Amino acid sequence: MTFNEWLEYGERNGFCTGVHCYFHDTLPMTASEDEEIDDGGDPCIHVLRVIDDPLLRQQIKENTPS
Repeated sequence: MTFNEWLEYGERNGFCTGVHCYFHDTLPMTASEDEEIDDGGDPCIHVLRVIDDPLLRQQIKENTPS
């Protein structure tokens, strides 16, 4: 199974959303989470960054405090 097949399988079966850009797209949230933010709340939205490039993975590791 390729990386893209694996990702498509997860999306198709409801295990994850499609890919969203943190800076350019809206986060996939429910209406109640939007309302919570509007009311000053702080819902926890878990984000998983998918990295399919070993060099990028290493660069992120080097730039991430432990």
